[in-house]
Amino acid sequence: MKKFFYPVLYHAKKDPGSKPIGRTMKLTASFLLVCSCFAFAGPANSQNTKVSLNKNQIQLGELLDEIEEQTDYLFISNRNVDLTRKVSVRAADKPVREVLEEALRNTGLTFRIEGVNIILSEERAGTAPRVSQQAREINGKIVDANGEPVIGANVIEKGTGNGTVSDIDGNFSLSVAAGATLSVSYIGYLEQEITIREGQTRLLVKLQEDTQRLDEVVVVGYGTVRKRDLTGAVTSVSDSQFDAQPVKKMSEILQGRVAGVQASSYSGGQLGTDANIRIRGVSSINFGNDPLWVIDGVFGGPASITNPDDIASIEILKDASSTAIYGSRGANGVILVTTKRGQAGKPHVSVSGEIGISNIPKRLDQLSAYEYAQALEAMTDTRFSEEEMNGYRTGALGLDWQDLIFQTGVSQDYKLNISGGSEKNRYFVSGLFLNQTGVTEESKLKRYGFRANLDSDVTNWLNITTNIEGSVETTHNTAANLMDMANYSPTMELTDENGVYQRDPYSSQNASPYGLLKARDTDAERYNVNGYVDLKFKIIDGLTFSALGSMALTNGSNYYFTSTKAWPSAISGMSNSMNRTVTLQNTNNLTYQKQFGDHSLTATGVFEIYQKEYKTVGVSGNDLLSEKVGYWNVSAVQSGLSGSTSYTKEQMVSAFGRVMYNYKNRYYATATLRADGSSKFINNKWGYFPSGALAWNVSEEEFMKEQDLFQQLKLRASVGATGNQAIGTYGTLGLLTLANYTYGMETLYPGFWLNTYASPDLTWEKTYSFDVGVDATLLDQRLSLTIDWYRKNTKDLLFQKSIPMFYGGGSYWDNVGEMYSTGVELSATAYPVRTKDFEWQTILTASSLKTEVTNLGGEEFLIPDAGRNNGLIEDVYYMEEGLPISNFHLWEWAGIDDNGANLYRTKDGGVTTSPSDEDRVVTGNPIPKWNFGWNNTLRYKNWEMNIFFRGSTGFQRLNMVRMSTSTMNAFGRFITSRDGYYNSWDVVADKSRAEFASSKNSESRVLSRSTQWLEDADFLRLQNVSISYLFPKKQTRFADVSIGFSAQNLFTITKYKGMDPETSESTSDTEVGLDMGNYPSTRTFTFTLKLGF
Repeated sequence: MKKFFYPVLYHAKKDPGSKPIGRTMKLTASFLLVCSCFAFAGPANSQNTKVSLNKNQIQLGELLDEIEEQTDYLFISNRNVDLTRKVSVRAADKPVREVLEEALRNTGLTFRIEGVNIILSEERAGTAPRVSQQAREINGKIVDANGEPVIGANVIEKGTGNGTVSDIDGNFSLSVAAGATLSVSYIGYLEQEITIREGQTRLLVKLQEDTQRLDEVVVVGYGTVRKRDLTGAVTSVSDSQFDAQPVKKMSEILQGRVAGVQASSYSGGQLGTDANIRIRGVSSINFGNDPLWVIDGVFGGPASITNPDDIASIEILKDASSTAIYGSRGANGVILVTTKRGQAGKPHVSVSGEIGISNIPKRLDQLSAYEYAQALEAMTDTRFSEEEMNGYRTGALGLDWQDLIFQTGVSQDYKLNISGGSEKNRYFVSGLFLNQTGVTEESKLKRYGFRANLDSDVTNWLNITTNIEGSVETTHNTAANLMDMANYSPTMELTDENGVYQRDPYSSQNASPYGLLKARDTDAERYNVNGYVDLKFKIIDGLTFSALGSMALTNGSNYYFTSTKAWPSAISGMSNSMNRTVTLQNTNNLTYQKQFGDHSLTATGVFEIYQKEYKTVGVSGNDLLSEKVGYWNVSAVQSGLSGSTSYTKEQMVSAFGRVMYNYKNRYYATATLRADGSSKFINNKWGYFPSGALAWNVSEEEFMKEQDLFQQLKLRASVGATGNQAIGTYGTLGLLTLANYTYGMETLYPGFWLNTYASPDLTWEKTYSFDVGVDATLLDQRLSLTIDWYRKNTKDLLFQKSIPMFYGGGSYWDNVGEMYSTGVELSATAYPVRTKDFEWQTILTASSLKTEVTNLGGEEFLIPDAGRNNGLIEDVYYMEEGLPISNFHLWEWAGIDDNGANLYRTKDGGVTTSPSDEDRVVTGNPIPKWNFGWNNTLRYKNWEMNIFFRGSTGFQRLNMVRMSTSTMNAFGRFITSRDGYYNSWDVVADKSRAEFASSKNSESRVLSRSTQWLEDADFLRLQNVSISYLFPKKQTRFADVSIGFSAQNLFTITKYKGMDPETSESTSDTEVGLDMGNYPSTRTFTFTLKLGF
């Protein structure tokens, strides 16, 4: 507070903590230089300036600080004014004069406003309010709904300055005039007024807790609604739940925090990748299971480019009542992102900086170079010299591939935002810079971003909202081959005398994983600009019209260069490609909202047009004349020069309506109908998607008025349909592919073959959803519960069928079969402790998921797979009626026989060392049956701590890393795992305890598609621990300063033997669950500094 005492200027007392604060100030000097130009900015004040405050029993000086923060006023007082006395005030957009009158009531202080100065002084003698000669003494007690005393409640004789506060037992005593009305108020409770009756001298006042949280506005499709009025399954995540954590991606906000949402980190530690998000499981056997992202009303903006610090709230729409308004786009759920906007008042500047270090939390337990050399000599004819063996034993020779590939990643994340404005024009502007080096050699990422959100009340009937967001992202060598890293020999030479990276001489392997990072460049650039203008017209009372126009432009470039040093006999090469995506959207929204007595009605009609255009061009070639300019050297290509182009354009036209009705805030009904017309279909372009929902707010019934347990109890049910058109832009058209054929001669003749057959009658995939739920708030709002059960039935599944080659090959799209997903969701928010200085908030989420394919037209599908990692594994997934959507198709391992050979069960119950394909069984579920999260936030005065756990149960992973590093009889690999060698039949003394078959027995078959490598992957992960402390402006004298420390992915409890139980080689829902050495999630430690001016 910029306080002055007269006649002598105020000087602060020396704070014993000033030295560490001083050190902090020095550390933040660079931030101050950036923001100093904003320090004294501010608009002119008037006596009508309004503020919003919600403070209970704080020092008067702190209250004045808050008012100065929100206005340009400067407080002046003499030294007799006690600024440490406690006051309480609650004001929502009230003039400063009214706020001060309330706060200073019964304090003996008065004030006057002179320009931008507010002068505080003591009341003069004789100004105290007089009490009527007929006054009487009123004694009373103030309690809450549980009968507990309310301490410090304000008791005011209405219309006078006469008042008092309740004591530690909730008691008060006050002399008032006959017939007086008392106003009793306290922060967090509804104000009560009591008129004193004739002869009344004793009062018992029972305060009811304010239900403001139930009146929070939640964003739903094409509108907003009060939280208490929701009829659908909608979960809201506000910025307060994640703003203290070092979030780099939006998906990190959703992990474990929302029941029914699974955000899986299949390649968590790889730069530039994002989590795979599913809402209430999957609805399709096709690849179209991603949810729809809507950012500030605009479809499909790249969620990864949005600065998490710009987010005000995220709403997840899960049931048909909520998502049907998005029609064919809403089949897999909808994620609505609302970004922050400016508020009227002087400019507020926020600056933050984060420095983080990351590493791999769990490494593979591999043979050392000496152990590997011993194993080679024991298992093969390879021999090493005594000098070599001594070198391996002492560490003078040999390689540690994990040390070569892995490194400590470092991230620098700087963010700045400025917001403010006048009553008519408001702004929020932000910028970010992110610089990361990954946990593997050579991996780098840089991102620049900006945002400008502008609001202008042009007239009392026209509001214009404008948003523009942009980003630039560059990456370099973000992907390393960790499977080959695990299999490469530690005794080999890294390079030859010419600097060429060598292949593993003891295994039939791909090129050196380290050499590919050092002698090959894989670079990418992405430029994004998204913007929209939204015109909102107030036509008449209750009737509004809005017209939104948006454009999103994405330019992407990918560059590849391979040097002749990448592997022996490598040929240099380059490949460049560039693509552009332009998305246009026009949304016209007419909404009528009116209250008719006890009846409330909101009707919405929307007409919408959407278009997406994609272009790409590429060029590649080999055998470069010079490598000095890398992938730019197109003119130096000597062989294999080729180019390619492609173009697609898709459009959709939509019209829909929604009606929301409620009676007495007790009975609710919602009905929606949407029609979508898509350019992807030929004869069935239009799809129609209706939905309906009912809700009963039981707590508003008269028979619930006398109970104190529930503040809200609402039952709801919804039913509806959504659609899916997740096929290629021209998937229903026949596609001819250029091909050459010799006809048995030497000459090649050009021609075409029918690659894709036309599907003119293909129609929309349709998902029919049913949801029942209950929302409850109880125990004076200390506990909030939401429970849902849902079932989604999908019909006319979109599936691409293959045509046998003896019919000419190719494929076509068809509507095949049905499936369903069902589950239960639980979300509980509780405040076990909530006092003046300390609050503990705990949020528990849990959700189950079951999927089943119920109809495939009588067919069975072995999901075709071209093979992975030089044929290590292929054709491992299977789909069949009556089974979940994703299953492994494996031989059942039955142990090891007396000769050290692997045994496998046959279909008739026997065992064999050479099973047939008919002996394979369907087993294992790679999709978790349960997901859960537990988030705890503890606040004590200026301290805040967050502890967040999440986990999944009931799923498996096929551990191909363990298979490939523990065996040598197949796939041209030698053992590199300590477990694989020391627990093998050839080495272990007690053969009955051997875990791996003999590598010397040529009869032993090592099958990768075997249950030997199938492992339970249940896990519990400490996702985040963070602690922060706020130094308020009154201490630092220049800004609010917050310092914090956080640790992410601190530990994981699991029986899984791989590096990370969540990793998966594929993100496809029918092919998930193979651990092929994908990037594990990293452990990250972050230091944060934030300044607020």
